[in-house]
Amino acid sequence: MDFPAYKSNGRIAKLCGLPNPAQGDTALIQKLPYMEAIEKKQSTLCPMKLNLWLDSDGEMPTDLRRFAVLDLETTGFDPEAEEIIEVGALFGCYSPSRQRIVNLNGLMHGFNEPSKPIPEEVVEHTGITDEEVKGHQLPVEKFHKVLARNDFTICHNAGFDAKFVSRVCPDNKIRFGCSSMGDVNWKDLGYFNSALESILFQQGFVYKAHRATIDVLATVMALVEEPLAFERILRAVSRDTYFVQAFDSPYGVKDILSDLDFSWMRDGKTKVWSAFFSSEEEVHAALSKLDKFYNASGTAQIDRITPEQRYK
Repeated sequence: MDFPAYKSNGRIAKLCGLPNPAQGDTALIQKLPYMEAIEKKQSTLCPMKLNLWLDSDGEMPTDLRRFAVLDLETTGFDPEAEEIIEVGALFGCYSPSRQRIVNLNGLMHGFNEPSKPIPEEVVEHTGITDEEVKGHQLPVEKFHKVLARNDFTICHNAGFDAKFVSRVCPDNKIRFGCSSMGDVNWKDLGYFNSALESILFQQGFVYKAHRATIDVLATVMALVEEPLAFERILRAVSRDTYFVQAFDSPYGVKDILSDLDFSWMRDGKTKVWSAFFSSEEEVHAALSKLDKFYNASGTAQIDRITPEQRYK
């Protein structure tokens, strides 16, 4: 597949205090302000002030509400057997009337030493070592308090992150109402797929992925550069959705499931293709397509879920 030429992100670069990218150079997210402070302090809440959007008259919207973005790095996929090793959270404000992210005002980071050595493949994937997390304990109460005061918390893969949070916070009050991967049809918006690195690449950014603080910044940049994506996030946190699990789907339909925005879910012993849909009509349309290949309507499990229930 031929990738398009890099797009200049001079506007974002200027907002973030970076040199204006010239002739297709990409802005490196890890060079954003505040990253140095995060790198020097293994567990910290770092205040920041970064305006990302103003009204056409240059004024800040007055109907600001709080949101957060969260990302975790873990020792594996199963929340019942694996542990968190790094947390990154980003805080900011959005305007409901303008449906835009307006500013960022805080970045939080923490390491956690797991009860077992970090698997080699995780070290290779994230760069996080046993030595780096040694002696660190996740400030669970602090993270929970700061995250719970927001209208909602965005995770790129909320189905994964929220389950780990619920395990360490049984009395979880954080509203995981949306996923920037599962609640945004990035293909409809002209992107190759919903992988964060791919989205940012098409927007003209490259970055060092799979570190929590960098990934939350990347998630925000994706939603700032693509306002339609954030509009869909706001719709997701305000209405019921339908969670469909395509049980007993044959291996031969995996590409069709993927085209219908199903994702392969591994949750402990459960392994199944699953997807969220915004209406009963969308569920019916997807299952009707799958019925041509197997009895999807007869074997699928469909659950109607409120925003508060979605990613618990």
